[in-house]
Amino acid sequence: MKLIRADLTYITKLYFHSTKVILPSIIWLLSVLLNYQVQPNYITASFLTTATVMFIVAMITTYGFFENLTTLQEKLLLLDNRNQNSIYLAFFIFIYLVLALGSTLAIIIPMIKYLYIGKNFFIGQLTGIDIISGWLVQLIGIPLGIAIGFWTQKRVIKHRKTALLLTALIAIIAIQSGSMFGQTSWLNYVFPPIYPVFLMLGKSNQFHLASVLLAFIIVYGYALLLLLLNFYYLNRCKFDR
Repeated sequence: MKLIRADLTYITKLYFHSTKVILPSIIWLLSVLLNYQVQPNYITASFLTTATVMFIVAMITTYGFFENLTTLQEKLLLLDNRNQNSIYLAFFIFIYLVLALGSTLAIIIPMIKYLYIGKNFFIGQLTGIDIISGWLVQLIGIPLGIAIGFWTQKRVIKHRKTALLLTALIAIIAIQSGSMFGQTSWLNYVFPPIYPVFLMLGKSNQFHLASVLLAFIIVYGYALLLLLLNFYYLNRCKFDR
């Protein structure tokens, strides 16, 4: 744990001294503000819209993080730690915490407007479960976006334009898989399952905690599998690519 804390301190200094944090921050802030420009808003649809953007922001943030990380810096971390898995776990924890903190804007901004405008801001009765679930929904796509981003790093894909194009393609498929394969197709779960999970959550204008928890299990399980495969691959390929 001490090594992970030391890695997190170094990673924090490294990331926030770069300009890579600017683009995803602007995308996220603008998406939340624009999402609530028109009233009234459907409760689940509004929160699911920002959650979808957060999934994309997680991919962009992770891509930018590894673009900023040089091979020399990565090797120095390995020399200091000698446990590659703990370093990449520290990467994941850092990005996750940054995005989870940023995700609170998707709750704070609409709540401020709700208190200012009143009941007409949302269609239907906003409950405490909706507020809690609304924030939890923002967290659903974060680990999946990070896990996909891990596969776009330089040690996996040498050509950076290819990595960027693949990131965009995967994001499109994950969000629009239902339109491509049909809403009930099993292929929706082969690709990152953002579409079927958010479709399940958006069936009514209020959240059900059981459905939110099921969504967590599906998406976090998928993300965990991607991360484990990525760690295994990185341990095998070393710095040869």
